Amino acid sequence: MNNSSVKSKDAVPDSGNLDEVNDSQVDIANLPVIDSPSLDGNSRPGSRETQISADRNPDNGAGALQVWSRFFWLSSICSLVAAGMVSFGGYGQLAPMAFFGVTAVIVFHWLQVRSANDGFGCITKALHKRLEALQDRAWELRESEERHRSLAEAFGDLMMHRDDQGRMVYVNESFAEAFGIDLENYAGKAFKHEFLEERTLNQDLQTGILREVKATTERGIKWFAWLDLSIRDETTGADSIRSVARDITQQKNVELELREASHNAHAASRAKSRFLANVSHEMRTPLNGILGMSSLLTDTKLTPEQHTYVDAVQESGQALLNLIEDILDTTLIESGKLEMNPKPTDPFQLVEGICELLASRAHAKDITISSHINRAVPGEVNVDTGRLRQVLINLVGNAIKFTENGGVHVELKPIEITNSKNQVDVKQARLLFEVKDTGPGISEKERKTIFEEFGQVDSASTRKHGGAGLGLAISQSIIEKMGGEIEFDSKIGSGCTFRFWIDVPVHSRPRSERMMPLKGQRILLIGGTQLEADAIAGYITSHGGIIECHTSENLSNKTCGDAMAQNKWDSVLFDHKALSKFSSVKRYLNINSKDRARAIILLQAEDRATLDSHLKAGYNGYLIKPIRRASLLGQVDGRESKSSDDRGSLNSGKWDSTALAAEKPLRILLAEDNDINALLARSVLERAGHTVIRVENGKLAIDYCSNASVNDGVDLILMDLQMPIMDGLDALKEIRKSELESKSSRNLPVYILTADKQPATRSRAVKLGATGFLTKPLDPLHLLKAINEIESA
Repeated sequence: MNNSSVKSKDAVPDSGNLDEVNDSQVDIANLPVIDSPSLDGNSRPGSRETQISADRNPDNGAGALQVWSRFFWLSSICSLVAAGMVSFGGYGQLAPMAFFGVTAVIVFHWLQVRSANDGFGCITKALHKRLEALQDRAWELRESEERHRSLAEAFGDLMMHRDDQGRMVYVNESFAEAFGIDLENYAGKAFKHEFLEERTLNQDLQTGILREVKATTERGIKWFAWLDLSIRDETTGADSIRSVARDITQQKNVELELREASHNAHAASRAKSRFLANVSHEMRTPLNGILGMSSLLTDTKLTPEQHTYVDAVQESGQALLNLIEDILDTTLIESGKLEMNPKPTDPFQLVEGICELLASRAHAKDITISSHINRAVPGEVNVDTGRLRQVLINLVGNAIKFTENGGVHVELKPIEITNSKNQVDVKQARLLFEVKDTGPGISEKERKTIFEEFGQVDSASTRKHGGAGLGLAISQSIIEKMGGEIEFDSKIGSGCTFRFWIDVPVHSRPRSERMMPLKGQRILLIGGTQLEADAIAGYITSHGGIIECHTSENLSNKTCGDAMAQNKWDSVLFDHKALSKFSSVKRYLNINSKDRARAIILLQAEDRATLDSHLKAGYNGYLIKPIRRASLLGQVDGRESKSSDDRGSLNSGKWDSTALAAEKPLRILLAEDNDINALLARSVLERAGHTVIRVENGKLAIDYCSNASVNDGVDLILMDLQMPIMDGLDALKEIRKSELESKSSRNLPVYILTADKQPATRSRAVKLGATGFLTKPLDPLHLLKAINEIESA
């Protein structure tokens, strides 16, 4: 630093006229006060050598000076005595004494002068030593000051010191350079500067006032982290302000860029959501026609060849629909909008229903599907049924896809049931779901990417199995959103087991039933895979029964005949696929039913057409695979003469308009702009016996409803969401508004037909007064069930 800056530091502010301090000047009274150290001789820093020298010579020559002082005064006294002797002796006989006195006077006077000179020499040496020590200390102080000043300048921080009147006492070079201050003429002047922006970050009296300020500097507009601290001098008691500012312009620019990037990302996410919603609607509209019309076609008289073609159309359309659903779910997960909607759910029906739904797919590959639910599982839990169903369908569907031999098994059991953390009287259950298969397994390399988006076990260009590779990634996100975890075990050639657990509130205890309804019952199982046998055996033994299994893998006509000949069984379960091989089964069935065990045949849903012939052949009952727990117990216990497992035609995915015929025909207003979708809905509803009036937009729907004479005959409105002129939500709003204005006690049911599954859209529709939603592609079964709910209300 140059000399001018050093001198300016020590400059004393002039007490004359000063520039006034501006309004933005910091108030000293509100700043914390720190006492500055005393600057007397004891507290000033000194070199180690100077301090040691001072310790060794505390008087710095004062002792020698005292000796010479005493000798000076003694010699002076002696000189006076000698002079008196000369004056008294005079001349004569005392002349020798006088001579001796003169001589003594001269000698003592010389000694007096010598002692004075030596004394002054000691004083001079002492002063020299003292001056040298002071010079050393001054040099050390300057060195320390320069060191601290260079460090402060090296950091680049701006520093300013002001007195209690706000007059600048000291500024460093960085401060002077930033605000254009003359280093030689600033002392005693007020610091005047208007900040463009400022925000207080901390106002702690111990650490000072910390602010973020935006100021105009010589280098343009800058942001500073500005700290003001009050300093009190111990000696004078005067207060002063020490300000330290650090340039944070780059940091603020990064923050602004991040904020802008975040805003752009949110805008892009919203645009993507709108885009996907629109694309979803546009893709679902033709899909609605494809799937709906093919469903209607299956309810007509078709040749076997035509049925094959229609089934192919249905399967292709459903695959495309599943892909659309997965893409939309992935978008929801990425945007953090995946929400759970828990509601009371029966886990038994959920698991068994999924196995039944996918049974036709498994049986088409000639593999089995089964389930076992531990009897300790609560009868009703609170969970998002749709999302849990989606996870199970993904896992079971993948297991079926990759399994060529054997089968797939779903297991559900409780890990623990405890009191809820939030409510003491509510139980909390941790449920463990397992999906096992006998497929090829997963290699070590494939384990790392199996839960990633678009990650696939079979990813080669010649891969055998289709799919986008989104199912497991979506399932993992759903399970984690539910607070659970998902994992898997697998060995090449030994199949794979996916398992996940979730914590759910318990709504009811395990189903009330006899503790051991099969106690003492002895059951024989013939045929089927090991997975099926394990599932049936688990139900039988957990309810007190005893079972012996002979699976198809180790079954022969002899072992089958020997097992049945033991004549100790209460019930014998025959798998339909094993019957054609063994004559011993036919012989067994020819025995009088009073002399043999109860014979029950296990059929696939596709084999229902052969049921009558089997019953005539001597079977006492039947069960449809995959086997339900309640149906199995009912048949084995003998409570059901034939079967309690009547699933109708729904198991095959077909629908029957006569099965859901309207008990009370309704007049239904259909607002739909798409001709194909309107034809589909009209066909389904009219086949069920309802009357349909179609309009093409929301404005026409409002006009139709405003006619009182016509409105008296309208029982329900089906309103498409996106229509020209006026969309479904605006039309719904106007309908509810007119009902309020007319003070009508009737709240006309309005179902929204939509391909938009976004929660925000549904939430808005509910607020406007929608009765319910029907998602496109329109499922005839769901449509008729919704209509039946209106009928029964």
